[in-house]
Amino acid sequence: MIEGYEVLITGCIGLLTTIVSGWVSWFFARKKYNSEVDNQVIANMKESLDFYKNLSDDNRERLTQVLEQNREILEKNSQLMMQNAKLESEIRVLQAEVKALNARFAVIKKTKKNEIEG
Repeated sequence: MIEGYEVLITGCIGLLTTIVSGWVSWFFARKKYNSEVDNQVIANMKESLDFYKNLSDDNRERLTQVLEQNREILEKNSQLMMQNAKLESEIRVLQAEVKALNARFAVIKKTKKNEIEG
């Protein structure tokens, strides 16, 4: 009967050893797997960060270019407004000259008409 218990005890020890070694293997494999997953997550986050940094740098460059273009447009607009004011002033002067010439022409025309009739 003792031999039966020895076989049973040997079997239980073998089963217990298998269960413990399986659990230990699973435990360390899980840690390794979690570590690999964490490393992959970190690598993905770094790639995302690099992507958004490049995007931000590109947007900064484009913003700088647009601000420079805006400054140039404002400067050109200011020049054109001054030029427009000068031209409007010249138009008023020329309109006054035309009005004076029309009045003078009317006087000359009236004088010629009187000479022809008279």
